[in-house]
Amino acid sequence: MYETLFLVLIFIALFGAFFSVVYAEKLNKDEDKKSPPYFKVYVEDGILYLNPLRTSVSVQIINEWNEIVHEEFIPVDQPQLYMIPVDHLPCGSYTVLIVGEQGNYQFDFYF
Repeated sequence: MYETLFLVLIFIALFGAFFSVVYAEKLNKDEDKKSPPYFKVYVEDGILYLNPLRTSVSVQIINEWNEIVHEEFIPVDQPQLYMIPVDHLPCGSYTVLIVGEQGNYQFDFYF
């Protein structure tokens, strides 16, 4: 009786361990699909480019002192190039945070 119970408990433990590993691998695959972003982010001639945006996103530009210097929501119906002028900002290090349906991204730039 105890041997059968012991074998059943071992089987349940192995079964649970197997499916927890499979589930963890699935989560890692889902994360890989989100990174890198599905659009390019770059600065050229004082303009921040998001190309191409395919879904609506919220954008924040944060300076070296963690102050938000620019914030906006960009509604998107179809893929498009979006430009944000940054030439009015003083020279320095900035972080661009982009939050959307496809994931959250952070980029560091020096304007």
